[in-house]
Amino acid sequence: MGSATTRGRGPKLARVTDRTLQAGEVVLLHDKAGRRYRLVLAAGGSYSTHAGSLAHDALIGQPEGTIATTNLGRRLLALRPTFAEQVVERKRRAQPIYPKDLAAILVHADVSPGDLVVEAGTGTGALTMAALRAVGPGGRVVSYEVRDDFHAAARAAVEEVMGTPPNLELRVGDVYEGIAERGADRVLLDLPEPWRALPHAASPRVLSHKWKTVSPCESIGLPHRHTPISGPGHGKRGARELLRVRRRPHRGSEARLPPQS
Repeated sequence: MGSATTRGRGPKLARVTDRTLQAGEVVLLHDKAGRRYRLVLAAGGSYSTHAGSLAHDALIGQPEGTIATTNLGRRLLALRPTFAEQVVERKRRAQPIYPKDLAAILVHADVSPGDLVVEAGTGTGALTMAALRAVGPGGRVVSYEVRDDFHAAARAAVEEVMGTPPNLELRVGDVYEGIAERGADRVLLDLPEPWRALPHAASPRVLSHKWKTVSPCESIGLPHRHTPISGPGHGKRGARELLRVRRRPHRGSEARLPPQS
């Protein structure tokens, strides 16, 4: 990521489901009750659950979608995790942005292939990776994180999921003090006080079109409603929108689709 991390593996921007499962890959085991068990395959390894134990070697070299049987006779479906599952299933230090919100952010921010996106508040790296997938190989993402531990954890998460993309740069820095990039197409701010970064993010030198703030809760979005800013095309106050996204799973049946309580 950036010039220092482009060596080694290339970007893994697409899941290749006809590849056989290999040691070192993350796999989710699904049981018939809908439970999922996350493991990293290792030659000679074993995974134990209430359904019994399963040798990793029973999965390594097999196609994705293999059904393996534990020593207690329980059947488990082995699948590579989707991007949404990778966001919610892995251990994390920071509060993640969940898939339903990632989708809304990218659509409402109008992040497109080829864009230069500047993000502040790398956190778990979920929005970073979602933005990188959206801009594609012709775009670029630069993400700032003020905390060294979050920066290191996000780098590890990105490398696990996407390898070392050459069009991603992860930086340790405080955007309240300034943003170095010029000519960005979008700016995404997942910060405790995003309005403090607006004078820099909305600068015509940094941003060529529009900015987007991402706040962890509704109350965070309120203080900057009356904060004057300057930005191209929006005068002194800019265009603002506060949005809540709700996800409500449903149980499927032949007769009806009742929501889960």
